[in-house]
Amino acid sequence: MHELSAMKVQEFMMTQEQTNSRFSEAMEQLNEYQNIARSCEIEMARLRNTIDRQSKEIDRMKMNIGISDIDIFQRKEYLDQGQDLPVFSRSSTRIQAAQVAFYVQLKSNIENIGNHQTIKFDHVRTNIGNGYNYFTGIFTIPTPGTYVFFWTTVSFNNTSVHTELTVNGNLYGMALSDSGSHSEFSSASNVVVTSALPGETVWVRTGAQHSSGILGGDLSTFSGWLLF
Repeated sequence: MHELSAMKVQEFMMTQEQTNSRFSEAMEQLNEYQNIARSCEIEMARLRNTIDRQSKEIDRMKMNIGISDIDIFQRKEYLDQGQDLPVFSRSSTRIQAAQVAFYVQLKSNIENIGNHQTIKFDHVRTNIGNGYNYFTGIFTIPTPGTYVFFWTTVSFNNTSVHTELTVNGNLYGMALSDSGSHSEFSSASNVVVTSALPGETVWVRTGAQHSSGILGGDLSTFSGWLLF
């Protein structure tokens, strides 16, 4: 009976050793898989950075050579159909890419305006390329290039209005209209010239120095166009 118990203990110990051994092997494999996963995450992050960098470089090259997305698509269609490529001159591609312009006005007065509040110009006169959003007051760059942006704001009697033009939320220009103690309207304008890539956003907002609101009646305006 004593020998039988000893054998059972020995079998249990052997089973326990085997279990511990398998557990150790499993932990080693788990650590190996975790290392592989971390390596994959690092590689994926590197590839994402590479793709982002290459995309920006492609946009920059397209801007430099003046070839629009439409031109590239048209050339691919010709090649897919086995046709000879037509001649695309630099001037012709620039004419296609240059059709971007907008001009909007503020129809309704804006009163009790806050700091860094987007000014939504609600009267759209021109919107070639559909870059200006009537609901948000934001212009989204549709094609790469150098743009000109111009805005004018008018303040009420005895008030001041400080406005800013931003590109992707970064301050690029300011204007301050100040009627002071005069019972008359006051206006201020400014212009910004900057290069921009597709998807970047431009808008006019209030600054931190204003005492009232902005006069509408189509007197306050915001415009922009692709220069080259």
